[in-house]
Amino acid sequence: MMIPGEAEEPDVSQQQGHLREARSRGRGARLLGLKAARYRKALTQSELATLAGVSPSSVRALEVGLRTAYPKTVKKLARALDVETEEIVGQ
Repeated sequence: MMIPGEAEEPDVSQQQGHLREARSRGRGARLLGLKAARYRKALTQSELATLAGVSPSSVRALEVGLRTAYPKTVKKLARALDVETEEIVGQ
């Protein structure tokens, strides 16, 4: 029940869903093949991050689809994995 004059509490799970949706609609690429390519090279997320010059949290977020990657980041990751960018984008 809402008391007059009080603001309604926002639904946190709904806000998080909108945030994920907004991020996924960003201009960056979805790296759906990143995890498989990393596994093939037997690298941890931290090792890949170091080789590519990105943060480990970025690698984690890109692998699970919470973030999209800028073209520069896609190139760094592909170079570190010694694969073509097409191998980690999309799929």
